[in-house]
Amino acid sequence: MAICKPIARPTPVDFLNSVQDLLWEKLHAVAGATGRGKNLCFLDLFLDVCEFLAPEVSFEVGAREARYSIEIKRRRPEISCYAFEANPYVFERYRNGLQPDVDYLNEAIGSDSSSKEFYIPLTIPRPSGDLQLTNTNPTSSLKLRAGSGIQYETVTCKCDTLDAWHERLGWPSSVLWIDVEGAADDVIKGASRALAESVRCIAIELERQAGWRNQWPAK
Repeated sequence: MAICKPIARPTPVDFLNSVQDLLWEKLHAVAGATGRGKNLCFLDLFLDVCEFLAPEVSFEVGAREARYSIEIKRRRPEISCYAFEANPYVFERYRNGLQPDVDYLNEAIGSDSSSKEFYIPLTIPRPSGDLQLTNTNPTSSLKLRAGSGIQYETVTCKCDTLDAWHERLGWPSSVLWIDVEGAADDVIKGASRALAESVRCIAIELERQAGWRNQWPAK
């Protein structure tokens, strides 16, 4: 005789979260929109959600040219925007072209507030020949890449946590855009209270296959 256990019904919040995850996953699949510069459909949808939520503060972690911050500021001028770029060469490349109403900071966001080693890959071995990269390449990270024989330039960067930033600003309502090349777990570990009390919506870039050591892959 089989004993059937009752199936727990999802709460309305869990159900809505599941539907939202499914919607965005299908959007990517239909649009073929994955990777930097190819996620415009997702970016537009996320901006719509953020605009509706009307947070007090926006944080863009791994900002590069701060595209997300520029756009949310255009849509909601009253929002305070903080964009963090840890690579000093990328920071210098874009800093003078940004509007002063976006706070663009040469700083990493991680699991604690101690300075960190930041890895800029310059040579990646490949069977067809080594791939040579510039020091402004978009794959720099707080984590080493998976694989061996990779040559890096290593810099020491200032680092803080999202919890520390929220506390400094008085725990405002916020939205997060996180694109940190395999280091999303470090960012989330330093944001436990902010996620519980302040964050209204969050977008995180995750890869299905780990390209960095000890990376959280998408599941």
